Amino acid sequence: MEENQNIMQMNQPDNHLLLGHVTPEKEYDAFNGFKTIFFTIGLVFGGALLITIGIILVCVSKNFLIALGIILISIGGIAFISSFYFCCGYIENEPNHAYVLTYFGNYIGTIKKVGLYWVNPFYTSISISLRARNLSSEIIKINDKAGNPIMMGCVVVWKVRDTAKAIFDVQDYYYYVRVQTESAIRYVGCLYPYDKIHEDDICLRSGHNEINAALKNELTERLKHAGIEVVEARVTELSYASEIANVMLKRQAAEAIIAAREKIVQGAVSITGHAVDSLKTNNICELNEDEKSDLISNMLVVLCGESQVCPIVNTGH
Repeated sequence: MEENQNIMQMNQPDNHLLLGHVTPEKEYDAFNGFKTIFFTIGLVFGGALLITIGIILVCVSKNFLIALGIILISIGGIAFISSFYFCCGYIENEPNHAYVLTYFGNYIGTIKKVGLYWVNPFYTSISISLRARNLSSEIIKINDKAGNPIMMGCVVVWKVRDTAKAIFDVQDYYYYVRVQTESAIRYVGCLYPYDKIHEDDICLRSGHNEINAALKNELTERLKHAGIEVVEARVTELSYASEIANVMLKRQAAEAIIAAREKIVQGAVSITGHAVDSLKTNNICELNEDEKSDLISNMLVVLCGESQVCPIVNTGH
């Protein structure tokens, strides 16, 4: 028995392995760009000055000064060329924006701070937005808990929370969000019936808060592996599929008619009983059982009937 359980545990897939290597996000401490600008400007002017002095020494001097001029020209050329290296490493980061840095395939870190920074020009920077985004899903056909085909759609407000997971752990995080949103709609739609089966049931048509909360929780669980935070998820489209829409509308209309009829009958019975009691209490007239029966019958017909009532006057003939 224990051997069978061990074999079953070995055969069960590991969710961590299925998702691949999870890349944790780490913040990269980049150099201040403004300080590097002054350094770059100093290299440009310093290199130009050294080259100029070296050329003058080579042209007007001899022997030792010529060698010194060549050395100055070489140092100035190196400084001037180095300025181009520093000019290629500036990154301007805006609010709610980030840069993911890699170095020959290795993840270096993420810049989230706002401002001007300098990084190694050989780093590859991947721009990614951290702003909240809206995703309006397609209206898809699913089967509710009772098996009825329904049309369902939603709007999801989401944003990137972990840049490393969004870039490295999924192929395309935007497409991943779209596909997982459709999958979550299908899953949540199958958990609840469209209309209430029992009085205490939660249904898609009336349990808006519960359905939206369930949809958000399901999306949060599905998208956390991609570093995505679900801000809000709300069902925006809910209806029966076209093939059963007419039948379900007739059913709803019948239920509404029955409920209205029950209300009318209850009111008619109450009014009739009150009328009979008032006649007796106020000593207006004494009615025997047959007269009471006729009065109650006529009043119920008048109050419950849909057609206009025509009174019949008894002339005594």
